[in-house]
Amino acid sequence: AFGFVLYVRIAQAIFAAIGLALAGYVHHCNHEAGHTDVQFNSENNFLIFVPIFGLVSLAYLEISARFTSKSSPPKIHLVVEFLNAVFFFCGFIVMAKPLADSKTCHGSACDAMKAETVFAAFNWVLWSGTTILALVEMFK
Repeated sequence: AFGFVLYVRIAQAIFAAIGLALAGYVHHCNHEAGHTDVQFNSENNFLIFVPIFGLVSLAYLEISARFTSKSSPPKIHLVVEFLNAVFFFCGFIVMAKPLADSKTCHGSACDAMKAETVFAAFNWVLWSGTTILALVEMFK
């Protein structure tokens, strides 16, 4: 199971990096480039925070698993996994709702927001899976 989790962690990191890049592009379009085709600033800001939190969490989980495996508390790992699953779930839901209802969302920034939402949903699935694995491992 250790090798499988490593591949999932790599996918989590890649999806978080892609989501962060897309959120940065949307932020740039809204603030620096002067485009007004997207009006979901607070939602986009949340999806800037979530991948950063995810990448920091990945660093913590991998470093603590490799170097302090005996002294690293599994409950903290479970909390970190669960928080990421919740944050990514909230992130993609908060973006999917206005994008589905919006008739005014158009242009490349809107397309980037839609892709950002999809990658957040992928990451939610991955973090939920690793949360379940951590829960199973804790109660072995």
